[in-house]
Parts: sequence; structure tokens; C-alpha cells
Amino acid sequence: MCTLLGGVATGRRPHFNFANARYSAEWLCLRTDLIGKNLWLHIEDEDDARYASVSTAHGLYLGTVRAAPPWHQSPHTLYIRQAIRALHKRRLLHLSTHCDAIEELVWVRSLLATR
Repeated sequence: MCTLLGGVATGRRPHFNFANARYSAEWLCLRTDLIGKNLWLHIEDEDDARYASVSTAHGLYLGTVRAAPPWHQSPHTLYIRQAIRALHKRRLLHLSTHCDAIEELVWVRSLLATR
């Protein structure tokens, strides 16, 4: 269960914070009635955490949301995302909204392997 955050009052696009990523979609901007409500987020494919389905507490499917940068390009698991965030916190990896987090991990790993 995740709370839909954002909206006109805060000046931020409606979004969910889930597993160290922000998830949003165009259709959420039209559903201001859902802001502040708890909704189910479900990762359909455990090998691709870029997409999650959203449903109400009663099980009514509402739509699909996508992870925001840097988690939006390459398929990855939640475990990989957690490992990348740990490296980022320890300043061993740099993440920005302009990069692909998975490519950054591969690049750092190749650098460490050549040493």
C-alpha cells in the first residue's frame, strides 16, 4: 500500500514513492480524487521493476505507472535497485536524472574489475 502524493496544493505531479523510486503516469494527473489515498502498487514482473500496476484497496485496477529517472531505462530487479542505492549512499556510484542507473553500475563494475 502506498499513498499517492503531490497534486495542485503542493505544486508537484502526482506520484508514489516505492522501493527507492518515484512512480508516476499521465493518467494520475487526471485523478486528483486519489491524492492522499492509499493504493496498491504491484510489480508485475519481478525482473523488471520499471513498471507497477495500481489498484484500489478493493482490487479495482486503475492503471500502470512507470519509475522516474534514473530507474526508467533498463530492466532491473528491486534487489539490484537496493544494491545501487547502497553504493550511491556510500558515494561509490553517482546517480543523476540524466543517467541510467543500471549502466552506471556496469561501468563502475568494469572499472573495479580492471584494477
